[in-house]
Amino acid sequence: MKTPHLLFCLLLLGALPGGARASLDDGLVASLPLRSDLRDHAAGNLPVKMTGNVVLKNGSAFFAGDGNYLELPYIPLNQRDFSVSMWVSPTGNFPTYGLLQQIDRDAPDHLLHFLIREGLHPWMGFYVNDTVSPIGLTNDGAWKQLVFQYTDGAQEIWIDGRLICRRQTVAYQGVAGATYIGRAPKWNNVPTRDFEGYLSDVRIYSRALKAAEIDQLARLRPPDIGGTIIGGGASTASANPVPTPAAGAPLLNIRGGTMQVSGAPGQMYTVEASSDLQRWGVLGTVTVGSEGTVDIVDTEAGNFPQRFYRLRSKTP
Repeated sequence: MKTPHLLFCLLLLGALPGGARASLDDGLVASLPLRSDLRDHAAGNLPVKMTGNVVLKNGSAFFAGDGNYLELPYIPLNQRDFSVSMWVSPTGNFPTYGLLQQIDRDAPDHLLHFLIREGLHPWMGFYVNDTVSPIGLTNDGAWKQLVFQYTDGAQEIWIDGRLICRRQTVAYQGVAGATYIGRAPKWNNVPTRDFEGYLSDVRIYSRALKAAEIDQLARLRPPDIGGTIIGGGASTASANPVPTPAAGAPLLNIRGGTMQVSGAPGQMYTVEASSDLQRWGVLGTVTVGSEGTVDIVDTEAGNFPQRFYRLRSKTP
């Protein structure tokens, strides 16, 4: 019996339009290659402050955990489309690590944070307004290329050039606060640590990237990078295989409490929901129709500040 796929939400990148690439410098407000120095190489040349000791190793930067991170000035990502791209190779065993954060104030939609959390799953949050990837990373030296972006009214998480998760929501609201790389929010109810592992080619854009551009970034293997590149355009191998939805359609597209599940006709999924990532309840079992999609509604969604969803594939 095959192990069922466990997912929070998932999309698969469709065909890329030919010749659709724009310059990867367009809208680039910060660029830290982290290969030979810790400087910002974008046109604005933002100042970069190091706290603790971030060490350059093998064409990337090693972050040793708590108390070691980089700081840039406030970068306005509020009320707009934006994108953040980076290569990541975690080495620690703690449940939650910080990748990037910007804290305006301790209020919903005013704390931007990108984490790897609950089994090293990439996480994108504005604070009490979050989405999480169904695919976890590994801490065995493998590299993954991540893109977190807000575009067309939705949070998106991409891994190795593939759109993994999409959730419709309001834009980030923060209007102040330094931009930290490798630092985690210090919460009382969620244990977090500053990043432990390697980062390379961190890019912050004041616009959303197109699918072809994200694919291009996933294929731009940084020179002299340490470890192993797994997945995406850099390799056909993957440590975390992705179930395939119907061609060109999201596996799980979240719009409030309404979800559309897609896949091969006849494929069955058990849909589960949680408000705290600890207690999960079954919403129901759905079967993908002949058109490749099926809808399901979470009637309890309005009773909670936020909800998370996952799917378990079932054998018909």
